[in-house]
Amino acid sequence: MQITVQPENKIRDITRVSSVLGLLNRLGLKTTQALVIRDNQLLTPDQPIFKDDRIIVRKVASRG
Repeated sequence: MQITVQPENKIRDITRVSSVLGLLNRLGLKTTQALVIRDNQLLTPDQPIFKDDRIIVRKVASRG
């Protein structure tokens, strides 16, 4: 699957990941640190992802 990590706009190819949580773990991110988007839809950590997906991982930061 092709992953675009924003805001850096780095494109990564990642294999052998079956869920959003697994993807975030592979990227070294926690669920509170990023939004995962497929086809303009936000995904929750328990949702499956597929090898042909194009996914955006948008890093977020809380500033309080």
